[in-house]
Formats: sequence, structure tokens, C-alpha cells
Amino acid sequence: MLGLASFTEWLFQNGAELRNIWPSGIGYYTALQAASAKGHVTIVRYLLDNNFALANETSEHSTVGLENPLQAAACHGHLRIVQLLVANGAEIVRPYKKNGMGPPLFLAADARHLDVVQYLLEKGADVNQAAQPGNRTALLAACRKSDVEMVQILLDWGADVNLESKNGTALKCACANSHPEVVSMLLKRGADVNVEAKPLENDALQSACCSRDAKSIVRMLLDKGANVNAKPGVNGTALQCAISNGHGIPTADVVKWLLDEGADVNARGADVPYSLKMHLYGNPFHPYASAMTTPVQLAVGTESERLVRLLLEYGADVNAPEGRYGTALQIARDKGNQGIIELLLQHGARDIPTSESK
Repeated sequence: MLGLASFTEWLFQNGAELRNIWPSGIGYYTALQAASAKGHVTIVRYLLDNNFALANETSEHSTVGLENPLQAAACHGHLRIVQLLVANGAEIVRPYKKNGMGPPLFLAADARHLDVVQYLLEKGADVNQAAQPGNRTALLAACRKSDVEMVQILLDWGADVNLESKNGTALKCACANSHPEVVSMLLKRGADVNVEAKPLENDALQSACCSRDAKSIVRMLLDKGANVNAKPGVNGTALQCAISNGHGIPTADVVKWLLDEGADVNARGADVPYSLKMHLYGNPFHPYASAMTTPVQLAVGTESERLVRLLLEYGADVNAPEGRYGTALQIARDKGNQGIIELLLQHGARDIPTSESK
């Protein structure tokens, strides 16, 4: 749609197809959906006032993506058109197709259109309606974008802070996206810090230990009683996640906090099949893919003498059977780190035949 009202009027008066047009490059199935997406208020009003379109119309062809004009307007943040469509009977709460993009409220929150979200909530939008069954809600979308204002308004309108999606809770999402302020808001509203990780995911504490703001977020979670020995997630235990933090964050303080809270210093995580490592990390030797390696073996792999010393002080088994990359001493020798080799030997490390040499 070009936004040329007079030209549009001429097209329609001369028999232009209005509905169920198979998209050809533009991605919209009806004239009203296209005008709503592009923000052409005059054309939307013209179509509705002249009964050329219905505010609730849904394309027969749409199996994925945007299904109706209200979705299109909300997704693109066109408040005036959202208001116009609702005034003409567009349904705010309705079932959406399994592979579709979800309700208008979710789309507006995901695209960070605060004014549209506020209006839809005032008009009765379901604050907890998911994009698809078991998928993200508006709150999870806002947490994923670390949008503090959006999170606040959704919480004020009663968003369920502990509602779970297939990717976890809002708290887990905020932890994974490294936003301490959002994490703090969720905790104050009663977020459960110990919801078990979904398959191929981490729980909140494990996600925090992997994050850029590990120190501030982990401290908040521990103060709320997060379980340091929870079932390992896809990256292993919380301790393993902290040691192999991939953001270059100094993790010694976090590791010590976990150990002081009783983290099992010798626990290994669940193994992740090679194919999944490639899918999740693009590299089977990524530190996060080493869940079957003990914490001290991971620490030796990072070449952090400080971490190795700390783990040994808390009782790490220096001669634990080889993990993904061998025993701690084998890893240190492979790295050529003489300082760590000597430290391990001082704590009783001995050469143990590898599985390949047995």
C-alpha cells in the first residue's frame, strides 16, 4: 500500500481484489492487513467505513505469520489503527493458529510498543495469553528484550510471574539475558527461583551463572534460596556454568558463593549428545558442552589457577576419573600450564591411564 487514498479508492471502485490475496513479496493477505501494517490510517478508515473490509477478517490462506489486521497493526506499533480496528469490532482475545505469531498483546510487547500494550490491556487483553500453546507470553517477551517499563506494566496488570513456557519462566529468561533490574522486579513479585529447568535449557541460577552480569544476579538468587545443587541443565550444574562462563567475567567470587552455599564440588552434569552440542553451540568442544567434566577439570581448562586453587580448597577430587578432556592433570599438561601442573601435583594428582590407553 502506497498511502495514496485517492488512488486506493479508484482501485477498489474498479474491482480490485480486497481479500484473500496470495502475497507476492509483500507478505500480507488482505488490503486491510497491508494498510494496518504500514500505518495508513486514512486507507484503513476508508476500507472499514465503506464495508470493503471487516476489522476481524482473517485470511483463508494464512497458516503461519500474521493472520489479521489487528495483529499487523499491533506488531508494527500503529496505535491509531489499533484503536480504529478495536472500535470497529476487532477481537483482542481470540484463539490463534498453532504456527501463527500470536495475539496482538504478545506481538506489541515483543516489538516494545508500550503505548499499544497499555491500550490493549485497558480494552481487555489477556495478559497471560501465550503466542502459541506452551510458548512465550508478553511478560516473557519483555524479559527477553530486557524492557523494564514493559515488564513493570505487565506485572501491574497481573501477569503471572511463574507461568512456564517451553523455554522456562520469566525469571529464567531475565537471568539468561543478563538484566539485574528485571530480575529484581520479578523476585519482588514472587518469582520462584527453583523452577526445574526444561529439557535442553538451564534453570534460573544456572542461566545467571552463564550470564554477563553473573555476580549481581547470582547474589540475588542465592539470597532468595536458589538451589545450588538443582538438577543439571543443558550447561551442567550452576557451579559448572559459573566456571565456564563464556563472557570473560571474573567468576571466582561467584564460584566461592556457590561453594559456600553447599554446591557439590565434584558433581558432573548430564551428558549432551554430539549432535545437540553442534546444534546448540556450533562446536562440540565449546566449554558449555562439557557437562560431563568435573568442576576442577573445567577450571584447569580455563587455565585459571585461582579457580583451581579455590576448588581444591573446598575438596575437589584432583584425581577424579577423566571427563570430556581427560583428568585435571592431563588437561593441565595438554595446556602446558606449569603453574597449575605444580598446584595439582602438590594436592596429590597422579597420572591415571586414559580410556584410550587402557
